Amino acid sequence: MTAIELIKQHEDYDIGYTKKCSFIAGYVTAKYETQINDFYTKAPDANLRVDENGIRLTGCSREVLNTFLLCFGGSWSKDINTWQSDKMDYFREEKTEAFTYELKVEAVAPPPSCQIVEEEVDVPARKEIRKKIVCKEESEQNATTATNSPS
Repeated sequence: MTAIELIKQHEDYDIGYTKKCSFIAGYVTAKYETQINDFYTKAPDANLRVDENGIRLTGCSREVLNTFLLCFGGSWSKDINTWQSDKMDYFREEKTEAFTYELKVEAVAPPPSCQIVEEEVDVPARKEIRKKIVCKEESEQNATTATNSPS
């Protein structure tokens, strides 16, 4: 019986929270075993963690981030890191029939094409300063990449 089948069969938590977490971590590890092994081959010192929440990579260089994104593929969202407002997080959510988990890279410096800027936002009865990610247009980024590419 697969982890998904076991969790669906025992949705009332009678298998226990710890056992459920173990099933989810096992499922995620098995599903991404090839990608995890490929990533560790290319970035053996990376701080990668697999648990019931999914796969997390924390505080890495842009080079290690790029390796991770290439190994795991897919479409990624980005947001400002909760604890370090000058850093970004990359993430994507995966769903099964029984649970949801996340692939996430936390606290990475923005790429050269992006910067984190403050903006004044009107909120009823007051103004707030918030941060947001601003990236160059795709065509500008490609032009920059082409200009900086080695011949």
